[in-house]
Amino acid sequence: MPTTAPLSAPQRLQIARAVRANERRAANEHAGELNVIPFLDIVMNVLMFVLATTATVFTASITPMVPSGRGAVQMATVHVTPTGYVVATATGTMAVPMRAGRYDTDGLSRSLAALRAAATSPAEREQRAVQVSAVGAVPYGELVRAIDASRETRPGAHDLFPEVTLGVVR
Repeated sequence: MPTTAPLSAPQRLQIARAVRANERRAANEHAGELNVIPFLDIVMNVLMFVLATTATVFTASITPMVPSGRGAVQMATVHVTPTGYVVATATGTMAVPMRAGRYDTDGLSRSLAALRAAATSPAEREQRAVQVSAVGAVPYGELVRAIDASRETRPGAHDLFPEVTLGVVR
């Protein structure tokens, strides 16, 4: 049976130096390399997050066609507010309040018809454009109903203001 003699102190010192030299050589070999895969993973995740959360905003400018100059007819306006409608034409201004907690679209049509009937000039009677805008927090459906009520008194009549533009109240 072979027996192993214990190592002497100089032998242990030589082995320790060789191990340290080997570790330094391995450290120097890896020191020049940079592992970019974790960095690329982070960049790709951030890029995907940015692409998924970016909102595209389209802006549009609507300019109403209103004649200018002396004696010009101003465009009729309907403001949909949280408490009802405010109607304004060159003839006058009218408020149509909510009835039983609901917007009164029939009242809006009647008010616009009354203001049209009160027009004194042919240009005011032939006015076809109305600007409808929301003031405050108004549901989108109510804005659409106001547009429909501004166009006609009954379905298919087209007797009020068939040319509707959306306005912005500032």
